[in-house]
Amino acid sequence: MIYVVYGEQSIMIKQFVLQIVKDNLEEINEFNFINYDAYKTPLHEIVNDAETIPFMSNKKVVVVNNAYFLGNERPKLDFEQSFDELERYLDNQVKDTVLIFTYESKGLKDSKIMKKIKSKASIKSVTSLNEKDLHTLVKNMFKERKTNISYEALSELIRRVGNDLIGLSNEVEKLSAYKNDLNLEDINLLVSKKLDDNVFEMIDYLFQRKLDKVFEIYSDLKLMGSEPITLIALVASQVRFLYQLGVLSNKGYSEAKIASELKVHPYRVKLGLKKLKDTNKKRLETMLLGLSDLDYNIKTGVVDRFIGFELFLVESAKKSIV
Repeated sequence: MIYVVYGEQSIMIKQFVLQIVKDNLEEINEFNFINYDAYKTPLHEIVNDAETIPFMSNKKVVVVNNAYFLGNERPKLDFEQSFDELERYLDNQVKDTVLIFTYESKGLKDSKIMKKIKSKASIKSVTSLNEKDLHTLVKNMFKERKTNISYEALSELIRRVGNDLIGLSNEVEKLSAYKNDLNLEDINLLVSKKLDDNVFEMIDYLFQRKLDKVFEIYSDLKLMGSEPITLIALVASQVRFLYQLGVLSNKGYSEAKIASELKVHPYRVKLGLKKLKDTNKKRLETMLLGLSDLDYNIKTGVVDRFIGFELFLVESAKKSIV
């Protein structure tokens, strides 16, 4: 069997390849799992290895990383490259060998050798992951490190980090080193919030009229160099999101359907619906109008950007939710 695995993030490619390896090998060792770099090893040597009978195993996996000939790259090699042996192997594959070509790229070129490979191989694009696959992937990262994580904690981790797999991998490494049984409190303690998460929390305190908490978060954001114009845009975005949540919820949409409609994580919908209990449609509309006016007044020099935003926070916290 031959696979071509490509995508823009190397960690996704590695995870996919690892799954293929696990599906084909009962035990991984130096005799049945061989890695090559296409920049450093001629294809005829790789093919020769692929044709060699597995030793002490029913199958073997040969992985060819940096398979540049799948794309438009023209690297300068220390050897003369020929595709003759590979073309011959494609027509006469060894059934006990799984040959995997990997390439970090958005897409594949349409060359003569690529057309031949496409006709004989299983092409796997790992350019994007849906929510379910991302959960499974990250959960498996923890599992490999013998670490358990609750669904709630896993959802919050992904919500904070997003689909940045390198960032997620780093967080998994850090969290697994901390303890081997993780819950939501651990995520809150160890994983930094993104700017819009802090803004979301600030809005939550606004609705609860807890001005001390509002200004505590605002002061932290100010110390981190966040500009009022940026915060205005983020607050407006979050308030608009809550407004849309309210509209769809009133139409009888389920949390899952709202998440799908707004293209956001279901956990964010759950949190947003809780926040709506502390406000109403009219108040959200008033906040959006106030933010629009404030943005205009700051940009036209009518009001100082810091004083204007701070005044908006005070007035918004004082407004009745009735």
